[in-house]
Amino acid sequence: MLFQVIGVGELAVSDHRGSNPAFDTLCLIASDARTGGMLGAKAGVVHLHMGDGDTGLAPIWEVVNKAHIPITQFVPTHMSRNPRLIQEAIAWAGQGGYVDFTADQDENRELAQVLENYRLLGTIPLGQMSVSSDSYGSLPRFGPGGELVGYGYGRPTCLLGLFSLLVAVHHWPIYDALSLFTSNPAKMIKLQRKGRVEVGCDADMVVLDLSHDKLETRAMYVIARGKVLREDNKPMVKG
Repeated sequence: MLFQVIGVGELAVSDHRGSNPAFDTLCLIASDARTGGMLGAKAGVVHLHMGDGDTGLAPIWEVVNKAHIPITQFVPTHMSRNPRLIQEAIAWAGQGGYVDFTADQDENRELAQVLENYRLLGTIPLGQMSVSSDSYGSLPRFGPGGELVGYGYGRPTCLLGLFSLLVAVHHWPIYDALSLFTSNPAKMIKLQRKGRVEVGCDADMVVLDLSHDKLETRAMYVIARGKVLREDNKPMVKG
């Protein structure tokens, strides 16, 4: 077993840009990931890139219902891509599944409102949600006819922007907002030493400066495994 490998992903589902894996293929991938996880004491999860297709989570529901793969073996991401997925996330979480949402500097206000609606209505438990950034992944742009017109890329700073909105605008308790980016994803992929500050865990910490007036959050200090990588808002290590 490779120490660095904890699962499979991202596997594109319901997306015209992906390979549209059939039921048998999805079953094989999920079974192999699960078996590898059990043998290697890893999560063995399958990260799913959810596209804009009409089938939504249906291909994954079929695997869960027919192949008896636990729902927690899958982590669908980009779940705020469209209103249908936002609604489907409720049923998925209702059966114990995890859902991941993608922060985006141009759409963070919409995502913050989606997360706030879940919280107010109690439709998805906080512990089953996480947020990621697609950091430096390619973001294709399409024209009105579906033609590819260019590429952008995801930025990790959009996570701080979303955190600011949740705390300063929607008045989330800081601990609850932080859990979306820290303890929750660590739990989903079974990284036992990550996501929290406790004796025996890795000394990973970020010291934030949150400005409620400007809706800005700056990472003043970044510490990874006890090593200072950023100090007084200046990088100490490059590369």
